[in-house]
Amino acid sequence: MNVEPCEDAASAAAGAVSLSVDERMKIALLFVKPGKIGGLARSREKSEVWTCFGELCYRDPDQPGDASVVSLDASRHYCLVCLENVKSQPELLRDVNQLQSYSTATSTATLAEHLHTKHSIQICKNATDDMRGKKREMLTTSLMAMPSSLLPITGNKDLNEDFLLWLALDMDPLSTVKNNGLNYFFSKNFPYLSIPDESTLWRNHAMKVYHRLVSSVKSELASVASIGLMFHGWTNKNTGTYYIGLRAQFIQDDWTGKVVMLSIKPCTKDVSSIIDHLKNEVICFIPDYANKVLYATHDGTDAMIRASEVLHVKSWNCGIEPALHHLLTEDSLGRVSNLVSLLCKCKSIFRTLYDELDTLEEYEQNSCDQKVSPEFIESIINMKKLFDAEICYVTNEGYFYNAEADSCNMLAEYRSVKCKEFIGDQCSKRTDSWSEKDILVNWISSLEMINGLLSFQSEVIFALQLVGKIKPCLQPHEWILVEELSKFLGTFLALNELVSTQTTSLSLIPLIRAEIADSCKVNCNDCTELTEVKNLVLKNLNKRFPVTSSTRLATLLDPATKGLCNSSTEETIELLYNAATEASNSSSLIDPFNLIVTVKTVDDVDLDSKNSESETCEPISKKMKLVQKHSGACVTWTTPHCNQREEIRKYIKYTDDKFEDDPLAFWKKGQFPILAELAKSILSQSASSAQAEHIFSTAEMHLSAKRSCLPSYRATCLSFIRDNYKINFTSRREHKIKQEPKV
Repeated sequence: MNVEPCEDAASAAAGAVSLSVDERMKIALLFVKPGKIGGLARSREKSEVWTCFGELCYRDPDQPGDASVVSLDASRHYCLVCLENVKSQPELLRDVNQLQSYSTATSTATLAEHLHTKHSIQICKNATDDMRGKKREMLTTSLMAMPSSLLPITGNKDLNEDFLLWLALDMDPLSTVKNNGLNYFFSKNFPYLSIPDESTLWRNHAMKVYHRLVSSVKSELASVASIGLMFHGWTNKNTGTYYIGLRAQFIQDDWTGKVVMLSIKPCTKDVSSIIDHLKNEVICFIPDYANKVLYATHDGTDAMIRASEVLHVKSWNCGIEPALHHLLTEDSLGRVSNLVSLLCKCKSIFRTLYDELDTLEEYEQNSCDQKVSPEFIESIINMKKLFDAEICYVTNEGYFYNAEADSCNMLAEYRSVKCKEFIGDQCSKRTDSWSEKDILVNWISSLEMINGLLSFQSEVIFALQLVGKIKPCLQPHEWILVEELSKFLGTFLALNELVSTQTTSLSLIPLIRAEIADSCKVNCNDCTELTEVKNLVLKNLNKRFPVTSSTRLATLLDPATKGLCNSSTEETIELLYNAATEASNSSSLIDPFNLIVTVKTVDDVDLDSKNSESETCEPISKKMKLVQKHSGACVTWTTPHCNQREEIRKYIKYTDDKFEDDPLAFWKKGQFPILAELAKSILSQSASSAQAEHIFSTAEMHLSAKRSCLPSYRATCLSFIRDNYKINFTSRREHKIKQEPKV
């Protein structure tokens, strides 16, 4: 946005007029002698501005005639109208500081702007002055009408970059600058701003912002020793192009967890290409990755595992979301034939209702009995969208098919067939997504479907009777089974939401294992199908959620979850000791175990925490609810100066009345400095690959069917800007919050 600079009337004003107390009391005797001061250009002498500006004078009542006129300030131009406004106020409220003055070098256009904006006085100017000051007057008029908190604080370059950020954050195409509505709004409300065209935005600003953010991300990654990589694959349903999303999680020096996007770029869908692609992207952002401690979180496919090995990651884990998916679909629900048939029947109901949607809409409009509500019709349409998206899901996950599943897994057989369909021609689109053989392959989609049926149970039954197709309706015992299945899957949905936060660590895995085991306890009221599902989930729990050494370390280094580690004290000490020794040996710093460290005592930390605690009680998080449910109590210890093993022992026994939900907040206090470096490394590994998958939500908007001509490199650039803009850009409100001192 091109803004022509102008001299603000307020900024051109001089300081306050200095008068004595007596002169202040006699402010009524002040007056402005209109006319020019000093030598002026001929064109300026003729301006009507000088009828309102001139020299500030004082009339002495004790002196006769012309001798009574005393000049107070002949070096500046004073506004006669401002002075009259001051005189019109009550004597006690008169303030000479309200007078507006300008230097003798100030242009007549600026003086005219003051009269127009402050006093609504229009000065007739000659043609030359009018053309020269027109744009400046429009700018000043608009700005003076704004509250001071809304005045722009950026220059021409920053305004253009902020306009680019506006479009990137809202995922709008750059061609939005051509929209009539946008141009109308700016031309009416901000006529002094010039909207840049699409090519200018991309050529002059988008690439500059992108490269600046890339440099900032590289700099932040270079400053940390441990980095957790998260990568995932995605297929664009519109073009069939396969993309790989890559993010990095790390802990900064101030113990703030951070996640940054590295890339989302197209890649050939074969193992060697995926490995080469990931390696090249990591080298681009982390050139010295061999000197870093790398961790990896992904979907557990062969290509991702081999890529982790090539990158020499210290450890990798399958994300909690894909692990939950495999546990609930391939390992349990898909192996119970009655449940598979029930899910097929549920989908058949919505298929039937969608086919008769015109009849239902006509009945809803013409009837007043509310047996077919607008919400019910909307839920049918939403189910259709869900089923269409499910076809895309099969496409994306096709080559992830688990060959370990045996022939009794009906869902796995179905997925195998669908994989062959879509791998053969990924660009093809199915015209009929309502086939009788279709079943949902995503357990979350299945849960949404059965919840939709339960929410509109009476309306579903009535609608099927209305259209004369009662056959697909569920029987009473099937409704009971659907309700039990909904309650069972609801627990897993809460776990899925638990790991969808910005930063996660492997300490969540024991919590999830404990909650799954608790929810799979069989009781006498469970039906046969649900009992079978629960047993299958428990049978495959260790396979999908293994307790690795990295998981145990993360659990121990999270003060809230360390009580969940089922090992003796000596085993725990030895595990932490070996890990800390290995971490210190791999560091280029002085061995911290040979140093005497001064740390805060528990009393000091408690005092600090009490001073920083808010008086209001914050709601407990989902994680801490599970911690309270599944962990036990410990003994409270203080923390004096300690060496390696002694600090480990005291950390194991240490507890607090209220542990932090975020383990980084605990380690930031500095109570256990030796273990802190180990914690910073171990807690960098993410338990979830959701952050990598979230990239695809942005990419899907950029690469939608309506924007199919957008080059992939532009989508990559705009997605990168949207995800990482806060590294270099902050709003005025965010900047103000950062600057405000903490109370």
